[in-house]
Amino acid sequence: MNPIPNAWTFGDTRIYITITSGLVEMMDNEELDAIIAHECGHIICRHVLYHSIARYILSGADSLGVLGTLAVPIQYAILYWYRKSELSCDRCSSIITSPEIVSRAMARLAGGPKELTKDINMQEWALQADKYDEIRTDGLWNKTLQLYVTMGLDHPFNAVRVREILKWGESAQYLNLKENLKSETSGKKCNNCGRSVSPDWTFCKYCGNKLR
Repeated sequence: MNPIPNAWTFGDTRIYITITSGLVEMMDNEELDAIIAHECGHIICRHVLYHSIARYILSGADSLGVLGTLAVPIQYAILYWYRKSELSCDRCSSIITSPEIVSRAMARLAGGPKELTKDINMQEWALQADKYDEIRTDGLWNKTLQLYVTMGLDHPFNAVRVREILKWGESAQYLNLKENLKSETSGKKCNNCGRSVSPDWTFCKYCGNKLR
């Protein structure tokens, strides 16, 4: 029971996912599926173990005083990896749901309940991330300020996550993964090569055998 919308995964050999009551109240069923799939992505990618190690390093460095400053570059490198791991799990989430549903979940987390965020134009929101990237080439001072803001974060900005997941949703890699998943869940197999095939295929894409 926690009114703050949040979800996290912890443990390695005994893993659990925690979802707060605030998140359940804010999200619809599809968006909750996206959140749970994201957390399962952390489990599949073994991020949980590395996240735990990272937390120990980050918290341990804080207790070392002056010596802890020597670990600062390591801390920033870990946080950089943290942010990338979130993008990976957004991809896991979009395979189970869709890039659009993942984007909706990001909108809820960034802006509040559906009453406030239902009319957000995701493509327009994603353009904020493009503007944000332009700062990198807008002089040394602006680039330094951007680095200062981001290097201590463990999650990317939500606009960046939306931009990246919408872009990946149009990629050949995403379409192939969805097609393969559809084939595996159909239960139908090619009677020539035995590979899983999609119900709407006329020919097996692996061996060319006519299916119907």
